Amino acid sequence: VFLFLFAKCKKDEDDQAGQFYGYAKTTANGSWVNFNKARAWLFNSNTDSISVIFERWDGLLRREVISFGPMTKVLNISQRIGKAIFGSSTLTASYTTVRDDGDVLCDVYHIYEPDSLQNFITITAFNPQTKEIRGTFQATFLIDPVRTKCVPTAPDTIRFRNGEFYTKVF
Repeated sequence: VFLFLFAKCKKDEDDQAGQFYGYAKTTANGSWVNFNKARAWLFNSNTDSISVIFERWDGLLRREVISFGPMTKVLNISQRIGKAIFGSSTLTASYTTVRDDGDVLCDVYHIYEPDSLQNFITITAFNPQTKEIRGTFQATFLIDPVRTKCVPTAPDTIRFRNGEFYTKVF
């Protein structure tokens, strides 16, 4: 007796996880890094509040992720990035490296709050018809001291400077 079973999963139309558009580029401790996948989304469905994520992929494997949010959708005003506080809607950021097949967290970095004058993101353009968004950013991150370093030679501090991004709000 042979039994053949064919199944098809229905894609969830509200799942934006696979949608990317655009890029981000920046210097990290003086060396250029290109994040080749980017996306933005409304934070808690609030039309005035946006979060962004930039990922660097090496072929089919994700290697680095930097995220900012939630930020207010205002043009040409530098928004300062603060420390993450549970339950708060304060603008914060994180940076992580990823290993193995692209889904295992490696080194985790948190915003270095004493460097607050150097930690900001600015939306420089937003097109409400196409939902395209452009901006600049810079931030300093410190490696999470609670976790053991995944890569022993990973720097304790990462300084992103001269960052710029272009993506779409999904």
